[in-house]
Amino acid sequence: MRIGILGTGPMGRLLGAHWAANRRDVVFGSSDEKAGRAVELARKVGRRTRAAGYAEAAAFGEVVLLAVAWERAAIVAAELAPALAGKVVLDCTNPPTIDDLAVFAPHPSAAEAVAAAAPGAHVVKAFNATAAEAIRLSKGDSFTILDRPPVFYCGDDRSANQVAHGLADEIGFQPIDAGPLHNARYLEVMASFEIYLKESGSKFQLSAKNVKGW
Repeated sequence: MRIGILGTGPMGRLLGAHWAANRRDVVFGSSDEKAGRAVELARKVGRRTRAAGYAEAAAFGEVVLLAVAWERAAIVAAELAPALAGKVVLDCTNPPTIDDLAVFAPHPSAAEAVAAAAPGAHVVKAFNATAAEAIRLSKGDSFTILDRPPVFYCGDDRSANQVAHGLADEIGFQPIDAGPLHNARYLEVMASFEIYLKESGSKFQLSAKNVKGW
C-alpha cells in the first residue's frame, strides 16, 4: 500500500516513519515547492520513502494522510480534490481550541469540511486524538493488547474505515471504531480538550487504560 503524507509536522513525520518501517511505501509531501523539509525528512527516515510536493504526494498515495495546519485542511483538500478522488484520506488535523471549530462553518468539523471540499475522497477522521508522544512510544512494539494507546476513527465508507483500522493496528495502536464521519465533531472537541489540558499543565494523556471497557 502506497501512502502519501501531506504535511511535515510531528504527526506526518512520526506516522510516516512508522509505516515506512512496516514496509509501506511513503512519500512525504511538503507545501514548499522545493520540498525542502520533506527531503530532509525522507533522508532521515531512509528506506521506502522519498520527498515531493503536495500534489505529487497526493497522486502517489493509495491512502493520503492529511496532516497540514488545521486551518488549511479544507483548502488543501479542495486544491487536490481530483487527485484525492476514490482514495482513503485520513484526516488527523485539529483546531487548537473548541472555539476555533467555527472556522469550518457551516460544517461542524474539519473532517466534514474536508469531505465537502473533496467529495470524491473517502474521508476518515483518525489519529487526531492521539498525542505525538504516544506515537513515539509505540515504535518499540512494547505494548500489550490491553496497554496499546487507542486510535479513534470515524468515517462513512466501510472499506476506508477498515484501512484506517489496519494502519493503526499494524504500528502498535488499539483501533476503536467511533462511528460515521458525523462523529468527527466529537473527536475534534475531545482532542481540543486534551490540548487544553496539556497546555494548562495537566499530565493526563489518553491511553487504553483511560478508555477501559472499549
